[in-house]
Amino acid sequence: MPTVEPASQAEIITERLAELELSVSQFARELGVRPSFVHAVRTGKRRITKPVTVEKAAHILGIPANELYISARHLPPDCWEIVRHRPEMLRAIRALDAKIDAREAQSAN
Repeated sequence: MPTVEPASQAEIITERLAELELSVSQFARELGVRPSFVHAVRTGKRRITKPVTVEKAAHILGIPANELYISARHLPPDCWEIVRHRPEMLRAIRALDAKIDAREAQSAN
């Protein structure tokens, strides 16, 4: 079954700013960063990855922080700690992913 590429952080932020009718300047001010940084994020040249900034941006945008972490191709800090302390979890995640793929392929037939 083909997978759908998740929205990029740039797409998510741009869409939410439009939905909230929030300007780049307003968002930057609330986030505590320069408008040029927000512009770079919206054009895909930069990503918001610093946990405190991700959490604050998610709050402003009214979305789960996990959505911003994943869209930036970063693990949320709690997940990173789990994997760091228990690297065998990666094997379990991969095995679970394979089971889900197999189940989806079987139900597609």
